[in-house]
Parts: sequence; C-alpha cells; structure tokens
Amino acid sequence: MLEVSVMTILRDLHQEDEPLPLTLLGGYIVMVHKPAPSMPVIQDVPRNHRDDLPIAILAAGMVNENDLIFFDNGQEIPLVISMIPDAITFTGICYSHRVFVALNEKPNVTAILCGGTYRARSDAFYDASNSSPLDPLNPRKIFISASGV
Repeated sequence: MLEVSVMTILRDLHQEDEPLPLTLLGGYIVMVHKPAPSMPVIQDVPRNHRDDLPIAILAAGMVNENDLIFFDNGQEIPLVISMIPDAITFTGICYSHRVFVALNEKPNVTAILCGGTYRARSDAFYDASNSSPLDPLNPRKIFISASGV
C-alpha cells in the first residue's frame, strides 16, 4: 500500500532526532501513546447557560489535591470538571458516561465509572441488584447539579 520496503518504514519510524508517536505492530502502523478508539465517542454540544461558567469556576476552586469526589450526572458537571486545573491530582467517581469522558480528559485524574445498565435519558449506569461500588469509598466532596436533586 505504501509502496516502500519494510526497512524504509522501520527507519522512518525510529528516527532519533524527533521520535514519532507511531510504531509498527503486526504489519500495521499504530499510535504508541493514544490509540484511536474503536468506537467514536459522541459528545453533545455543550448546552450550558451563560450563568453556569462563574458557578463552575467557583465549584472547581473547591477541588484540592488528592480529593475523592463524587460527580452527579447533570449537564453542568463536565463544565465544572473542565475548570479544575490540570495540575491537581484527584479521584472522580461517577455514574455518567459524559462525566466519565470529562474526567478522562484531565491528565492527573483517576476516574471511577460505576457500572450497570445504561439509561440514555439520564446518561447514567445503574445496577439495583448489586451493592454499589461507592459503599467502601468515602468521598469528602460531592458535586450535584440541579437535575440531580
């Protein structure tokens, strides 16, 4: 397909002056650090009210180093997460796919997605038959949006 030899590809992939984020794996060229997802993640266009930004900034300012925080599944929560400085290391717990995606965009976050049956209406996972993964955890902070009350 590339119409060059394997040696040419290997030479180009292993340049020492500027390493590429690519490697040869099983005859395929793949990304090393951030592989492409197998399914595209569908993200909603943010539908935040103009008054949400100051509140999100205020809430994000309450997050401290090594906090264990539960995040509700409201529309405003990804905005709050985006306002948390990237340098802060914390653990975020959630039931929402959208919130989980927002947490995973932060470089120093450990994200815990509580599983179960997905309900699109609330964008959350629930499992009434099993005990909650939250039971052994003790989050000291909880961010709840208006839709979560």
